[in-house]
Amino acid sequence: MKTILIYDADEDLADIMCMALELEGYRTYGFNDAKEDCLGLINYTGAQLVLLDFIYAGELTTKWCHAIKCCHPQLPVIALSCNFNIDEVYAQCGFDDRIRKPFDLENLYGTVGKYLR
Repeated sequence: MKTILIYDADEDLADIMCMALELEGYRTYGFNDAKEDCLGLINYTGAQLVLLDFIYAGELTTKWCHAIKCCHPQLPVIALSCNFNIDEVYAQCGFDDRIRKPFDLENLYGTVGKYLR
């Protein structure tokens, strides 16, 4: 079973994403506390994909993304964002892909499936 780590500042949204992805057969670990040790959670869960809420300027999650890529360069990291410019900045910040919020389930499943086939 493939494992996905999900960070979203909105606890309800993190829960919804976890439930939706679990219905598709993935194991998920969601969290919404920015003080969590993201790398420690990746190591603990064995995550094969990471979804990170790219809030506002994305400073925290960009920092996490760079740290993840230093330790796990092949691990896909996807930005979740409602920022108007996410399509232009996600790659510049080191993310492999992005999911625009609000999202529909087809988009979520399609993007996740692209990395976890």
